[in-house]
Amino acid sequence: MKHSMRITWILLLAVSGVFAATPRLTGVSPYGGHTGDEITAHGQNLDSDNVAIVFLTDGQKDYRVSVKEQTGEDIRFTIPSRIKPGYYNLMIQTAGDSPALLEQPISCQVLAEGEELIEEVEPELEIIQLEEEEDQKKKKRKRNKKPRSSLR
Repeated sequence: MKHSMRITWILLLAVSGVFAATPRLTGVSPYGGHTGDEITAHGQNLDSDNVAIVFLTDGQKDYRVSVKEQTGEDIRFTIPSRIKPGYYNLMIQTAGDSPALLEQPISCQVLAEGEELIEEVEPELEIIQLEEEEDQKKKKRKRNKKPRSSLR
């Protein structure tokens, strides 16, 4: 019994160690730019031991980016010159013996020549702001409601 518990714990620790080093992107700054501009992707486990290659993808075509600097928390890269304007998700290829492509839920905007980045908005922040506005509208409606009088 003790032996099987030990093996179970060793396996659990080994598996959790593998998943703990999985690279994950959490954001970019700035949110977009023109070809040749630098973007910094933020996240965890982004060092060269975990991430070999970074791509921008539109779901049909993948564009390899030129990585300028890479740490465990950040990858600074240049938007490729051959990419068309639009929105692209970031995708990373893991390093190691069994590389995998991991498309991340983080996107950036490639701007057309002369186009300006309008606003950088964190999606979570925008959702929170919309929820707060809705709550304020509900409170205002409650205050404006007049009690109904019976017509007797």
